[in-house]
Amino acid sequence: MVDSRETYILPKFKKSILCEHKLYFSSYNYNGFFSVDLETGEAVLEGYFFLEGIQSEMLSGSMLIQGDKIYVTPVLSRRLYYYDLNDKKMRVINKRTMEDDVNEPEPKFCSMILHSSGYIYLISPTGDFMLKIHKDNTYGEAVNIREKYLERFQVDYSYFSDAGYYEYNSGVYIPVEEKPVIAEWKKEELKFHELPEIQKGIIKSFGCENKMYLLTCDGEIVMVDLESMKVLKKEKLMAQEIDYSEFRAAYCDSGMGYFMSYTSGRCIKFSLEDCSGEFAEIENEWEIRAYCGETFCFSCFDGESKYFISDRNRLAIVNRCGCRIITLNYNVDALKEHMARRITERKRHEIIMEYDMNSDLEVFVQSIYQNKPACQKTDYGAKIYQSMKKIVEN
Repeated sequence: MVDSRETYILPKFKKSILCEHKLYFSSYNYNGFFSVDLETGEAVLEGYFFLEGIQSEMLSGSMLIQGDKIYVTPVLSRRLYYYDLNDKKMRVINKRTMEDDVNEPEPKFCSMILHSSGYIYLISPTGDFMLKIHKDNTYGEAVNIREKYLERFQVDYSYFSDAGYYEYNSGVYIPVEEKPVIAEWKKEELKFHELPEIQKGIIKSFGCENKMYLLTCDGEIVMVDLESMKVLKKEKLMAQEIDYSEFRAAYCDSGMGYFMSYTSGRCIKFSLEDCSGEFAEIENEWEIRAYCGETFCFSCFDGESKYFISDRNRLAIVNRCGCRIITLNYNVDALKEHMARRITERKRHEIIMEYDMNSDLEVFVQSIYQNKPACQKTDYGAKIYQSMKKIVEN
């Protein structure tokens, strides 16, 4: 079992993406981008989100792979980053020229990145506009989503979507989370389709063949035909006092659809044929062998395997061969050195860790930053203080 004294300084994550037999993720308490070797469990810090911090474990950012690059929107970030698989470096997407500043908007926050006709587009959660990412890894043209929505419905919205998208028949279909509406982006044209059969907005979606499946805010599972843009079937989940907003991931496999939680050990599974569904516990559904008190949360699905991360620094890999669990192996001394050096540099006056004031290490790190004596609550905290003090002094 992982030493619980060490787990609080390890990188934490929810959402991940698979590429070249490695799992990549954004760590929301390290402001960094990591990879995990799925054979050895070795976890490596690949780069930093150097212009801003990651703010919340409840929001997971967005990632996609195109060519030899992994594009990443860190949580509550104002920029889109990419990791180059060739030279192993992290870079940021910039505007094309300085002259563009007047005409081209800056993202308030990044929310979702999507493919369309060989290009990548970036949508902010407020849905003000959609930015086109050029192949030279700069951004330029913007589509004013809010303006087109107002033209269509004569009403406004507060936020647009983090409900996913589906690319089908040269079009991209994006649910509007706040409203029962699906946006269609096709041939550089944006249209909106209202779904009067449902009353609430859309939490999450995914597509399969010519259909799209939606989970609404009030717990309805809805099947939409993308040819006619009509609701074919819908079923209400029989549950009370459920916060459906936690089910932010989705996929389908073997005739079943799944809405997964990044923050708990629950999922919703349902039939793609008739939308009948039920709640399930992740550990029981996939026979994950958990320790007493350990919780596994969904992380990603690659078409063959499902990946679940636990709060004990273990990764469960589930496929038709069964369940394999690996412990993620970090160089803990290097992580401690990283924290001490980054915080004492003060080059950008940014603190990269979220602090838990009950944790000796975080108390120490904060005290170093503020030039105050460390709070040494325990013998273990004193040992950490002495080892990190040497690193800082050197």
